[in-house]
Amino acid sequence: MHLSNHPLSLIQYLRMNSYMVKDNNEIVSVYGAFPNHIWNGGRLITDVPLSIDERENMIKEYNNLGIEIKFTYTNNQLTEKHLVDLDCNMSLDMTCNGKNGIICNSPILEKYIRDKYGDKFKYDLSATWTTGQRRETIQEKKKDYELVCLPPDHSMNIDMIKEIGVKQALIIVDETCTANCIYRKLHYDMESTGNLSKNIFWVCLNKAANPRHVPDDKLLCLTEEEVDHLIDIGVENFKIASRRKKSDVLVDSVCKYIIKEEYKKQFKDEMNMVFDEVKRVSTMHWTLMY
Repeated sequence: MHLSNHPLSLIQYLRMNSYMVKDNNEIVSVYGAFPNHIWNGGRLITDVPLSIDERENMIKEYNNLGIEIKFTYTNNQLTEKHLVDLDCNMSLDMTCNGKNGIICNSPILEKYIRDKYGDKFKYDLSATWTTGQRRETIQEKKKDYELVCLPPDHSMNIDMIKEIGVKQALIIVDETCTANCIYRKLHYDMESTGNLSKNIFWVCLNKAANPRHVPDDKLLCLTEEEVDHLIDIGVENFKIASRRKKSDVLVDSVCKYIIKEEYKKQFKDEMNMVFDEVKRVSTMHWTLMY
């Protein structure tokens, strides 16, 4: 599973209480970017910058747990001049140990990273690929990537999943955008621009970003039964899209998709207490995968 927001304490909790976790479920990676990384896309992540020591320690903590860090470097507004960004390049230098990965959408940036680091990183194709310049067929896309994340409107598109390959498809289970949102491309563009300029904060025009104010049948969140069906046809990789969400929303998603029924209340009570005490477990905004 792929998570975001406060994953380190959550992962440690699940490791210590593995009896709560559904069979054959395991957190294998975290998605996100350090605060103020201009290459970041999909969400606007601004915060107090981390020191070099803080970044190195965080990377070490995740990798020592066997958790792969995947940078969400999907900013679709990048040009050649942005490739020399010192902060982003420094973070790549810290993580190019063969244990981590890059989420791709910008052809310019992807070529730069592949040319510089080669197979020192694994590469996934971002869910944003249908909203950008990429118009290749699925067959052309999937050959260059470890995983291909389906756009949220296609999380239950069985034909597309099979065309990508059930072992290679990555399914977002709790997308809070609405189906066929007409603003999604604009949303990605504005978030990318905001990460470059640090002065734009995008508020979705249909207010779908707040699941508490949108009827469940209008969201793209999968039911547990739908996830079970995908598992039955061979899908192995699922993503909890929790970057920039409140900790209680993240806990709800993990509880729904990963925790056994008889432990759901205990898990929610204990994890919400942990987050109340810690307030902010990590300044890194990630997305976990099971």
